Amino acid sequence: MWHSGMILLKTSQPTITMLWPLTATAVFVDGLTPHLTSRGEPFLQLYQRLGTRSIHTEYEANFDSSPGTAFAQQFWWAPMVIVAVYLAAVFAGQRFMVNRERLDLRHMLAAWNALLCLFSFAGALRTVPELLFRISSEPFTDTVCADPASTWGAGASGLWVGIFIFSKVPELVSSVQISTLFATSLSDGCIRA
Repeated sequence: MWHSGMILLKTSQPTITMLWPLTATAVFVDGLTPHLTSRGEPFLQLYQRLGTRSIHTEYEANFDSSPGTAFAQQFWWAPMVIVAVYLAAVFAGQRFMVNRERLDLRHMLAAWNALLCLFSFAGALRTVPELLFRISSEPFTDTVCADPASTWGAGASGLWVGIFIFSKVPELVSSVQISTLFATSLSDGCIRA
Protein backbone atom coordinates (compact mmCIF):
# COMPACT_ATOMS: atom_id res chain seq x y z
CA MET A 1 0.00 0.00 0.00
CA TRP A 2 1.50 3.36 -1.03
CA HIS A 3 0.91 6.46 1.03
CA SER A 4 2.78 9.76 0.68
CA GLY A 5 5.63 8.03 -1.13
CA MET A 6 6.17 5.50 1.66
CA ILE A 7 5.56 1.76 1.81
CA LEU A 8 3.25 0.75 4.65
CA LEU A 9 3.12 -2.73 6.13
CA LYS A 10 -0.14 -3.88 7.65
CA THR A 11 0.51 -6.38 10.43
CA SER A 12 -1.08 -7.25 13.73
CA GLN A 13 1.28 -4.70 15.26
CA PRO A 14 1.06 -0.96 14.63
CA THR A 15 1.60 0.08 11.01
CA ILE A 16 5.33 0.39 10.26
CA THR A 17 6.35 2.81 7.55
CA MET A 18 9.07 1.05 5.54
CA LEU A 19 10.68 4.12 3.99
CA TRP A 20 10.35 6.34 7.02
CA PRO A 21 13.89 7.59 7.82
CA LEU A 22 15.90 5.66 10.41
CA THR A 23 15.73 8.45 12.99
CA ALA A 24 14.97 8.66 16.69
CA THR A 25 11.55 10.11 15.82
CA ALA A 26 10.78 7.13 13.59
CA VAL A 27 11.67 4.75 16.42
CA PHE A 28 8.97 6.16 18.62
CA VAL A 29 6.41 6.55 15.81
CA ASP A 30 6.87 2.88 14.86
CA GLY A 31 6.77 1.74 18.48
CA LEU A 32 10.25 0.18 18.27
CA THR A 33 12.82 0.11 21.05
CA PRO A 34 15.84 2.22 20.07
CA HIS A 35 19.46 1.29 20.64
CA LEU A 36 21.51 3.85 22.56
CA THR A 37 24.99 5.10 21.71
CA SER A 38 27.55 5.55 24.49
CA ARG A 39 26.50 9.22 24.48
CA GLY A 40 22.91 8.19 25.23
CA GLU A 41 21.57 9.07 21.76
CA PRO A 42 18.85 6.78 20.42
CA PHE A 43 19.30 5.22 16.99
CA LEU A 44 17.39 2.81 14.81
CA GLN A 45 18.97 0.06 12.75
CA LEU A 46 17.70 -1.24 9.45
CA TYR A 47 17.16 -4.76 10.83
CA GLN A 48 14.63 -3.35 13.28
CA ARG A 49 12.60 -1.87 10.44
CA LEU A 50 12.86 -4.95 8.22
CA GLY A 51 12.54 -7.59 10.94
CA THR A 52 15.82 -9.29 10.07
CA ARG A 53 17.34 -9.42 13.56
CA SER A 54 18.12 -13.12 13.21
CA ILE A 55 20.91 -12.44 10.69
CA HIS A 56 22.78 -10.02 12.98
CA THR A 57 24.97 -11.05 15.89
CA GLU A 58 24.46 -9.49 19.30
CA TYR A 59 27.82 -7.75 18.97
CA GLU A 60 26.87 -6.22 15.61
CA ALA A 61 23.47 -5.05 16.84
CA ASN A 62 24.96 -3.33 19.89
CA PHE A 63 28.18 -2.05 18.34
CA ASP A 64 29.23 1.40 19.51
CA SER A 65 31.75 3.19 17.30
CA SER A 66 32.92 5.60 20.01
CA PRO A 67 36.08 3.64 21.03
CA GLY A 68 37.22 3.35 17.40
CA THR A 69 36.53 7.03 16.80
CA ALA A 70 38.43 7.99 19.98
CA PHE A 71 41.36 5.81 18.87
CA ALA A 72 41.43 7.46 15.43
CA GLN A 73 41.26 10.93 16.98
CA GLN A 74 44.05 10.17 19.45
CA PHE A 75 46.34 8.69 16.79
CA TRP A 76 45.46 11.05 13.91
CA TRP A 77 49.09 11.04 12.83
CA ALA A 78 49.32 7.25 12.42
CA PRO A 79 48.07 7.09 8.79
CA MET A 80 50.79 9.51 7.69
CA VAL A 81 53.48 7.45 9.42
CA ILE A 82 52.07 4.22 7.97
CA VAL A 83 52.08 5.65 4.43
CA ALA A 84 55.65 6.94 4.86
CA VAL A 85 56.80 3.51 6.12
CA TYR A 86 54.89 1.89 3.25
CA LEU A 87 56.62 4.03 0.61
CA ALA A 88 60.03 3.46 2.19
CA ALA A 89 59.41 -0.31 2.35
CA VAL A 90 58.35 -0.46 -1.30
CA PHE A 91 61.47 1.32 -2.56
CA ALA A 92 63.87 -0.39 -0.11
CA GLY A 93 62.30 -3.79 -0.77
CA GLN A 94 62.64 -3.40 -4.52
CA ARG A 95 66.31 -2.43 -4.18
CA PHE A 96 66.83 -5.46 -1.93
CA MET A 97 65.25 -7.78 -4.52
CA VAL A 98 67.04 -6.37 -7.61
CA ASN A 99 69.62 -9.18 -7.82
CA ARG A 100 67.51 -11.88 -6.20
CA GLU A 101 65.18 -14.39 -7.73
CA ARG A 102 61.48 -13.64 -7.44
CA LEU A 103 59.54 -15.86 -5.08
CA ASP A 104 56.67 -17.96 -6.33
CA LEU A 105 53.90 -17.11 -3.88
CA ARG A 106 50.99 -17.30 -6.30
CA HIS A 107 49.02 -19.79 -4.21
CA MET A 108 49.48 -17.82 -1.01
CA LEU A 109 48.45 -14.60 -2.75
CA ALA A 110 45.44 -16.32 -4.33
CA ALA A 111 44.32 -17.45 -0.86
CA TRP A 112 44.92 -13.93 0.54
CA ASN A 113 42.88 -12.39 -2.27
CA ALA A 114 40.10 -14.93 -1.73
CA LEU A 115 39.97 -13.92 1.95
CA LEU A 116 39.86 -10.24 0.99
CA CYS A 117 37.05 -11.01 -1.43
CA LEU A 118 35.01 -12.81 1.26
CA PHE A 119 35.68 -9.99 3.70
CA SER A 120 34.54 -7.38 1.18
CA PHE A 121 31.43 -9.40 0.36
CA ALA A 122 30.50 -9.73 4.05
CA GLY A 123 31.03 -6.00 4.56
CA ALA A 124 28.90 -5.20 1.52
CA LEU A 125 26.08 -7.40 2.85
CA ARG A 126 26.03 -5.29 6.02
CA THR A 127 26.60 -1.80 4.62
CA VAL A 128 25.01 -1.59 1.16
CA PRO A 129 21.41 -2.24 2.33
CA GLU A 130 21.80 0.47 4.97
CA LEU A 131 23.25 2.88 2.41
CA LEU A 132 20.51 2.22 -0.15
CA PHE A 133 17.79 2.50 2.48
CA ARG A 134 19.12 5.80 3.78
CA ILE A 135 19.57 7.25 0.29
CA SER A 136 16.00 6.31 -0.61
CA SER A 137 14.37 7.46 2.62
CA GLU A 138 16.30 10.49 3.86
CA PRO A 139 17.17 13.87 2.39
CA PHE A 140 20.61 13.87 0.77
CA THR A 141 22.00 16.31 3.33
CA ASP A 142 21.02 13.93 6.14
CA THR A 143 22.80 11.01 4.49
CA VAL A 144 25.99 13.08 4.17
CA CYS A 145 25.91 15.54 7.08
CA ALA A 146 24.18 13.71 9.96
CA ASP A 147 26.36 12.53 12.83
CA PRO A 148 27.41 8.99 11.88
CA ALA A 149 27.65 7.93 15.54
CA SER A 150 23.87 7.99 15.82
CA THR A 151 23.03 6.97 12.23
CA TRP A 152 25.00 4.60 9.98
CA GLY A 153 28.10 4.60 12.20
CA ALA A 154 26.42 2.64 14.97
CA GLY A 155 25.27 -0.96 14.99
CA ALA A 156 26.07 -3.50 12.28
CA SER A 157 26.86 -1.03 9.50
CA GLY A 158 29.14 0.97 11.81
CA LEU A 159 31.02 -2.16 12.83
CA TRP A 160 31.67 -3.17 9.23
CA VAL A 161 32.62 0.35 8.15
CA GLY A 162 35.10 0.50 11.06
CA ILE A 163 36.56 -2.91 10.24
CA PHE A 164 36.92 -1.85 6.60
CA ILE A 165 38.74 1.36 7.55
CA PHE A 166 41.17 -0.33 9.95
CA SER A 167 41.74 -3.26 7.56
CA LYS A 168 43.64 -0.95 5.23
CA VAL A 169 46.79 -1.38 7.37
CA PRO A 170 47.16 -5.16 6.79
CA GLU A 171 46.26 -4.63 3.14
CA LEU A 172 49.15 -2.16 2.83
CA VAL A 173 51.48 -4.77 4.33
CA SER A 174 50.40 -7.29 1.69
CA SER A 175 50.86 -4.76 -1.12
CA VAL A 176 54.42 -4.09 0.11
CA GLN A 177 55.10 -7.82 -0.09
CA ILE A 178 53.66 -8.02 -3.59
CA SER A 179 55.56 -5.03 -4.91
CA THR A 180 58.78 -6.18 -3.26
CA LEU A 181 58.75 -9.88 -4.06
CA PHE A 182 57.33 -9.80 -7.59
CA ALA A 183 58.09 -6.53 -9.35
CA THR A 184 61.65 -5.59 -10.22
CA SER A 185 60.83 -1.90 -10.44
CA LEU A 186 57.90 0.44 -10.21
CA SER A 187 58.25 1.17 -13.92
CA ASP A 188 57.40 -2.44 -14.87
CA GLY A 189 53.75 -1.46 -15.02
CA CYS A 190 52.53 -4.90 -13.96
CA ILE A 191 53.28 -7.64 -11.53
CA ARG A 192 54.68 -10.78 -13.13
CA ALA A 193 54.18 -13.86 -11.02
